[in-house]
Amino acid sequence: MNQPKVFPMRALFPLFLAVSGLVAQDPVPSASPNDAGDEVSSIVERLLASSSQDLGNGATASWPALPSSDDYKRVRSYGAAAVPALMPHIRSPLARESELAIRLLGGGVDGVWSTPVLLELVSNAGAPGWRRIFAVRWLRDANNDDVDAALRKIAETDSDEAMRKAAKEALCGSAKGCGNPSGQR
Repeated sequence: MNQPKVFPMRALFPLFLAVSGLVAQDPVPSASPNDAGDEVSSIVERLLASSSQDLGNGATASWPALPSSDDYKRVRSYGAAAVPALMPHIRSPLARESELAIRLLGGGVDGVWSTPVLLELVSNAGAPGWRRIFAVRWLRDANNDDVDAALRKIAETDSDEAMRKAAKEALCGSAKGCGNPSGQR
């Protein structure tokens, strides 16, 4: 099955869809981009709050925030409008918030809109390594020639050794990785 080619302006495509209202998924009835932003922020804040506990004396314990299938379904219901709503959380300097937003993007948003954003994240050598590696893990199952090409380039040329390793692992976990150019599993 041929995958559509990703164009250089791919990072703007989700925003264009959200602003123009040309959402191909079933959106929440009469949902505006503000509704998506409010709902997505509410989901992120709820999950972050439920995955940490104040231990007293200024100490806090926290663990990975894991969305439920209902959380993914709710984010997915906003279609392309979910992408710009997630971007402030993806860019957060707080690793837990950024990882949660990437998780919601990768698992909750259709690949047509999430893949270009994830590719932009992994290609940004100036971004924190942990953010890039987490995005690579979500790209593993994309089964897209552009994704595979980007991961191969990172695996071969990225200046960050951990990033090269993550890209190689993602390729080995993908249908076309580790010497399997045909993509047959």
